[in-house]
Amino acid sequence: TSAGCGPNSPLISQTDEGVPIGVTFLTSVPGSNSILWSWESLSTNQLRGELAAYEVLSFNNHQWMTNMKSTSYLQNNLTPFTNYTIQVRACNAKNCGPAMLGTNATLTAAPSSSTNGEITLITRRTNSLVLEWE
Repeated sequence: TSAGCGPNSPLISQTDEGVPIGVTFLTSVPGSNSILWSWESLSTNQLRGELAAYEVLSFNNHQWMTNMKSTSYLQNNLTPFTNYTIQVRACNAKNCGPAMLGTNATLTAAPSSSTNGEITLITRRTNSLVLEWE
């Protein structure tokens, strides 16, 4: 008898996903009652697998918001002229990568308008005015 090689069969293997790298280029656009946060989407190589979600941790409610495929997050119902901090991380089937920290402040709100529109000049000096209104 003789022995030999049979027909070749293709061998397919796939490596497990790795932990994604951190999110980069976190930017923000503040308003008086909101902050729009955005970041760049990660490539498949940076994700080290397929994107499951981006997660955002808002420090004012201390909960990770999950299942976000978007690369932006609108944080609203905020107090004017106040600092806010968030963390953003990318997740795949293996795990979540390191979070990127972002801090910004909301803008000062416009003053409320006077009810009757009357302003009274109390004192006038060379470099100052004292006004009164209701």
